[in-house]
Amino acid sequence: MTQFAEPRDEQILNRAYKIWEDNGKPGGREDEFWQRAQEELRQGASGTKRGVS
Repeated sequence: MTQFAEPRDEQILNRAYKIWEDNGKPGGREDEFWQRAQEELRQGASGTKRGVS
């Protein structure tokens, strides 16, 4: 069974900040953006996201 490292808090924070900016910097949605960033980074680490060539 292959295990992938969890994204570091700093990585999640940086991605969540970008998502927050992209959504117009709304207040009160920090948890939503944190969860979204964490999931995106997990997917990227597991190789499920693919780039377009």
